[in-house]
Amino acid sequence: LTTSQRFVRALTGVVVRNMALLGTTSDQTNPPTLELEWKLMVGLDYCTNILENPVLAQELQQVQQAYRRGLNKKAENGSANTVGQKENSDNTFSHVVAQVGRALSYNPSRMTPELVQLIRDTPEMTPPRVVELVSFLATLQTLHRIISFNKLQKQMKTVM
Repeated sequence: LTTSQRFVRALTGVVVRNMALLGTTSDQTNPPTLELEWKLMVGLDYCTNILENPVLAQELQQVQQAYRRGLNKKAENGSANTVGQKENSDNTFSHVVAQVGRALSYNPSRMTPELVQLIRDTPEMTPPRVVELVSFLATLQTLHRIISFNKLQKQMKTVM
């Protein structure tokens, strides 16, 4: 790995660890925060389709694969995480998270009155979860800017 790749991997790892810790709670039936799986779903869409940043998207894909391997190990050991199982089986919640994430990805002004009403009508989509989604997308945007700046800096060095 190059220094740049190690830097991106280290930053992504720290962000994901911090965001994953937000999903730990003692109330397993109704967690106040989004699970990492939902954040990764929205983040991958954001990095792939909006930012068009394959480096960051690849990092998130690797995190997603590791997360799923961890869940599979827990399930094999009989200690599967029950946080969010209701939402994981609910396509409506998945659809709402994807819609909110997509709207917030471009600009918060894309939060239409209809989308706000959809959030209100979805009891699992609590205000802390919306704020968490905004924070995660803002963090990905910051990482995107760092990666872009680093790429630009390398290009300028080769020209000079």
